[in-house]
Amino acid sequence: MVLGLKDIARKANVSLATVSKALRGRDDVSEETRQRVLAVADEMKYRPNLLVRGIQTGRTGNIGLMIPMGSDPFFALIMRGIHDEICKHDIVPMVQCVYRNQDGSWRGPSEVEVIHRLVDRRVDGIIIVPTEDEASDDYLHEIRDHCLPFVAIDRQLPNCHLADFVGSDDSMIGQLAAKHLLAMGHNSIAHIAGPGFASTARQRRTGFEQEIQQATVAYTAIEEPSFTTCGKATHEMLEDTMPSAVFCANDHLASSLYGIVAQKGLIPGKDIAILGVGDLPFAANMSPTLSSIRQFPREIGAKAAQLLLGKINQPPDERTCSSYFIPPKLVVRAS
Repeated sequence: MVLGLKDIARKANVSLATVSKALRGRDDVSEETRQRVLAVADEMKYRPNLLVRGIQTGRTGNIGLMIPMGSDPFFALIMRGIHDEICKHDIVPMVQCVYRNQDGSWRGPSEVEVIHRLVDRRVDGIIIVPTEDEASDDYLHEIRDHCLPFVAIDRQLPNCHLADFVGSDDSMIGQLAAKHLLAMGHNSIAHIAGPGFASTARQRRTGFEQEIQQATVAYTAIEEPSFTTCGKATHEMLEDTMPSAVFCANDHLASSLYGIVAQKGLIPGKDIAILGVGDLPFAANMSPTLSSIRQFPREIGAKAAQLLLGKINQPPDERTCSSYFIPPKLVVRAS
């Protein structure tokens, strides 16, 4: 049997309106009456009808979260940071995943289709990891037209004026990497960059090269089409020249490079220095342990959630967009 507000009102001997006000925390109900209503509701194990409440308030208590599909622990930790923060406020995430094939085609619904799905389900706000770095306000018109608060994480949207941003300072990541390798005395340095369509890869490369260009060293850079595996370009580079140090755009590429140099009979940290980005959980368990530029994905997720929750409670015409960069940290290990 499903009990409702009328049952509580009858047992507490108050009006239906008083029950509604007491359960919603309104201040026009005396504390004595509120406590009596809450005690009866608890005794009767009353659970509110959130669908009805959503119709009454215009809020569903849900936020949309769009994130790349896969097993990358970086995004899993971002999700944990978001989840832990919104649960404090009794908000539920509605998670949708997107995934691109290497040829650029979508596996499953596209980014725009996922955004439409979330908007159609009347979420109170949206957090996304963008796949389209060049996305404009028009591309994201569904969010704009519904006046939804919107936070982009990890990748910036320079052509969009709707979104807050929370992520790592990727240019600083590149600068940290270059300064570290130069301080170690390396004079033959390579960079394995991630795909150029991703702002994270572009900015890390730009920051790295800004520092490298100020030094007198041999420098080679290649761009891999994937953030996960070193492919043909890396093999060809190592055939042509064997640098003394390699900066990889993330830990996955660094892990893949370990396998390639092992095939050549080389040992990371002894014959060639390898530096990654992310300091993902597996980095400290690699052999030898991987030096990396630490990002803080849980903090990124938590900050994004805090921003979104703050904007949900603001009128649309009072919202302004902000960018928050979480400083990276160099973690030196054996590689």
